[in-house]
Amino acid sequence: MKRRFKFSTIPIAAPVTAIYLSVMLLLPIAALLMTAFSSNPAEFWRIATSPTALSAYTVTFGIALVTAVINGLFGTLIAWVLVRYDFPFRRLVDSVVDLPFALPTAVAGLTLATVYSKTGWVGSMAAPLGIKLAFNQIGVRSPCCLLRCPLWCGRCSLCWRRWIAIWRRRPGPWGRRLGKPFGR
Repeated sequence: MKRRFKFSTIPIAAPVTAIYLSVMLLLPIAALLMTAFSSNPAEFWRIATSPTALSAYTVTFGIALVTAVINGLFGTLIAWVLVRYDFPFRRLVDSVVDLPFALPTAVAGLTLATVYSKTGWVGSMAAPLGIKLAFNQIGVRSPCCLLRCPLWCGRCSLCWRRWIAIWRRRPGPWGRRLGKPFGR
């Protein structure tokens, strides 16, 4: 009986992965480092501390801080409600929270930029009040919150489930009381 040749994916996977990583990740980082080290340290420092660069740092770290605080508060609350209580359409709410995982970042940014523009769904209501939402810190902050909230909710849900499981095993009234939602 003649043996047929089968393509194996394992021997070819490592070189393809290495080539892909080098082209998409290592080459841009190498180009960035070569550009940074091509000038002297004084020139590099002048560029890194220019008003444009400092403004970019302020916007980036400010938005990251605000996003972390908002997602910390509301993500924890959403995770607590989803883990702790049974209510109608709970699975639908859980799916809506996980929706940004299926949505590419660029699509979310473009969609929200369109929604926040002067002719958009939300921007048209804010424009008569003199509030500009698109291409603003608010317009950048909301996609960050939208796209990072599922990550925080997922981690908080795991923590809440473990915490409730630990408390259910505790003897005494507190363990039994925390094992069920309040009021039941």
